[in-house]
Amino acid sequence: MWAWERCPTLAPKRTPSQVENKPLGHRWLRRGNQHIDNDDVRVFRRKLDIMKRHEFVWEPYITTVISLLPPICVLGSVAWWAVVPLICFQVIEWHQPDRVLRQFGMQQPIPESPSQPLNIHDITLKGKHDENWGQLFAPMIHQWNNRHAFRVDAYPRQEGLLSFNSDYMVWYRRKTKMFVDPQNANTTTLAEVAETLQYMVSPQGRNTWTVDDLGHHTDTSASQHSFGGVAETQAHFSWPTMTPSQQYQGPIPTPNAPLGTQWNMHMSLE
Repeated sequence: MWAWERCPTLAPKRTPSQVENKPLGHRWLRRGNQHIDNDDVRVFRRKLDIMKRHEFVWEPYITTVISLLPPICVLGSVAWWAVVPLICFQVIEWHQPDRVLRQFGMQQPIPESPSQPLNIHDITLKGKHDENWGQLFAPMIHQWNNRHAFRVDAYPRQEGLLSFNSDYMVWYRRKTKMFVDPQNANTTTLAEVAETLQYMVSPQGRNTWTVDDLGHHTDTSASQHSFGGVAETQAHFSWPTMTPSQQYQGPIPTPNAPLGTQWNMHMSLE
């Protein structure tokens, strides 16, 4: 359902209307929905590779959609934009909306490394009957309790498409694999050139894009497009020492500091 809401080209041909006072995904469970007519993985790989930039829905939960949701679906809305730990007994995972700001309609800067300290990952309950978990996880519980102060809603809105020469897109192409199936690279690259030209002559494109943006398509071979992707290898994880609102000075990454000493818990992870 996540893909159906954001990638219409992958979804069933008929998108059902939203049901009031029900979760948005409930609409796909109604009788009479037309299911996808092909389950060939090669077909879906090609659909992903030839998908145009405007065919991805960055914000499926617009205001009108949220207004029809049941109250239980919006109870945690204060944490939607908050960089906080999600805690379930001994399991802690980081919630990092700062890495997916476009899903909230904001400009996406180059993100910092994920904030998932190794010394609190994969902790088990085995042999820890006398452990004081509240004391052990006190810093994380404190940040969760103050989640309203760690919201990343101060970034400017993203208007139109990102320029191919923007800092984020340059970083993205260097870090990711551009195509699921390399055989689709040549066809897709030609389609991207046509789409770029069309956008450049539009009123919005004339204000944001230049001829240099077209150079990304014409100067880079299909094989280079296909096999991009370099894993991040930073040795440490990051931890925010100030709230994003205190640090924000424009559309730049939320500055993080190295992991604090209070997280170096001396305990067995087995």
